[in-house]
Amino acid sequence: EIMPSLVGSEMCIRDRHKRILRDDDSGADSGGIKMVSSMITNHLIKASIIEEKQRELYEYSIKSLFGNVLNIVSCLAIGVLCGECVRAIIFLLVMAPLRSSIGGCHLKSSLLCFFTSCAIVLVCIFLPDYLIFLPDWFYLLMAGIGMGLISIIAPVDCIEKPMDMEDKKKMHIRVRYLICLLFVLYFVLYIFGKKQLCVELVLVVECALATLIIAVSYTHLRAHETRHDL
Repeated sequence: EIMPSLVGSEMCIRDRHKRILRDDDSGADSGGIKMVSSMITNHLIKASIIEEKQRELYEYSIKSLFGNVLNIVSCLAIGVLCGECVRAIIFLLVMAPLRSSIGGCHLKSSLLCFFTSCAIVLVCIFLPDYLIFLPDWFYLLMAGIGMGLISIIAPVDCIEKPMDMEDKKKMHIRVRYLICLLFVLYFVLYIFGKKQLCVELVLVVECALATLIIAVSYTHLRAHETRHDL
């Protein structure tokens, strides 16, 4: 006999996946990736590798994988074309774990998200050359403020990427470990005289913080509108 608690847990997991899938389908510009993920899932089902009831979960997972690979390849391509491969790699090493841990603002349109990501990469690659004249203490201060606020605020969910309380607790611990590693990375770059990379690291942290602030502001605005309607 199946225990009621296990049945409840299974229903919770299933409902959670359905909520994520429903929110993920709100993007109107992901038709190409969605079609490819659907073709791959159909092949897995026909080959009896997965079951039909797992279709939606695998389509979502494959679509997410393609999206992540596209972002990584585009970032590295920008670095190669601009002659700044090291900066592109630093950007990925910092931004990828941050965004996967802290949550924050996610755009509904996949295409808009892609172009926004490319714009952020270009800013973080080129802007350090124009900010190198600022004193070292300023970047240390900005790094401390940015990382400190992220460790306090994060993780933050939004409508497009919801999280439950258990996820938030796990992510909060993960964020604190990540912030400690970023502090170590900053001081290592500073000790070896890589000021431009230090500036880039600070810019990436501030961009990640901006996604949190936008998400929090949007949540408060929606809550205020809801109270006003009531």
